Amino acid sequence: MLVTMRRAGRLLISLGACLALGWAAATGGCEERPPQVSFAYDVGLAARLAARDVHWPAACTRVPEDRVGVPPVLSIRTPLDKVGGKGRSPQPRTVPAELVQDMVTVLRHLPEPFAKLFRRHVCAVVWMHGAPMTGTLSLLEGDAQHGIILLNVDNLQASPDEWLSFKEESVFEPNPEREIRGTMTAPGEQQRTALLEFLLVHELAHVLDAVFDEDPLIAEFKRVSWPRTDLLAGVRTMHYAQDRGGEPLPDLQLEAYLDVAGTEAFSDPSAMDNSMEDFAESVSSYFHGVVRGRPWKLEASRGGQLVRTLSLCWGQERCREKQRILEELLQRWDNE
Repeated sequence: MLVTMRRAGRLLISLGACLALGWAAATGGCEERPPQVSFAYDVGLAARLAARDVHWPAACTRVPEDRVGVPPVLSIRTPLDKVGGKGRSPQPRTVPAELVQDMVTVLRHLPEPFAKLFRRHVCAVVWMHGAPMTGTLSLLEGDAQHGIILLNVDNLQASPDEWLSFKEESVFEPNPEREIRGTMTAPGEQQRTALLEFLLVHELAHVLDAVFDEDPLIAEFKRVSWPRTDLLAGVRTMHYAQDRGGEPLPDLQLEAYLDVAGTEAFSDPSAMDNSMEDFAESVSSYFHGVVRGRPWKLEASRGGQLVRTLSLCWGQERCREKQRILEELLQRWDNE
């Protein structure tokens, strides 16, 4: 009896490990799935992945951890590059198994109502590479209630602190005398899962913004800051500016940029890019700082001298109205 119980225990552990690694149970054992891949980015990638397909409705009903990666039954149309008169398809890259497992872990531990919103409205988390941003999304063709999230594996190898520093530096023209240092995690915390959570919730918020495009509460949230009337209202800010073909800000605007971010009703600098980023960044930073209780700080230095320090706005008077609206939205979504 004891031997049988031990064997059963080992079988359950083995089965759990198989499922955690993205394997499927079949006839009492585990069948390894093909390795997950990332797709080479181009401007039409998200639309092609979300193109109308008879298999999407069933894919959207899978348990959340099975929504990591493109459903294998889908046909992905990839554009052809002309090289020497011959067509070739950009080759997908294999995604490290540990990255896939970290995303599975994030989805298994996502709290409500974020988990409920993911189940209802996100059909897949798709990997990409070579993208000029960390994440993007697309609603499914012909389905205004479901979308897919794409994450750039190139940017997921850094720690959360390194990623935040890189992202905020990307707003400005290069200057070796300037340093923007970000902090997103406490010592000893699981680094990549913290970053994946932040990015997943950010893109989930973009999906919700698109799905609920006529929601009066989301519209009310955006009216708090848009159209902008602050001192930099006429200056367009863009993260990953050079990679996206935009104009980076001159270094001399660093202090003014962080002053606006730290005194107006913006959760953090990324929220200043446009009203859609304001909503998505606010949801993800609220999740990060309030729901998870994680740190978030920017320190900007020039010539080795600290010139500005910035923290999230939640709990501060300047973001009181936006926080009220976000919490009302989250409560409503939790009760639906």
